[in-house]
Amino acid sequence: MTDTKKLSEVIQSKGLKLEFIAKSIGISVGSMSNKMNGKTNFKLPEVQKLKELLNLSAKEAYEIFF
Repeated sequence: MTDTKKLSEVIQSKGLKLEFIAKSIGISVGSMSNKMNGKTNFKLPEVQKLKELLNLSAKEAYEIFF
């Protein structure tokens, strides 16, 4: 399960908006919102795109998404 609190902190620290991230990983803002609220899970391709977009290390990505 995704640690959405930690993910939110990383997003805020990078100064990014959820709308930008959703568009960048190819999902709707509503889907991004559902994922950030724990209603649905991120799919592996989305995790990979987020890892690159947010410049996460393998360890950081693992701690957030797995």
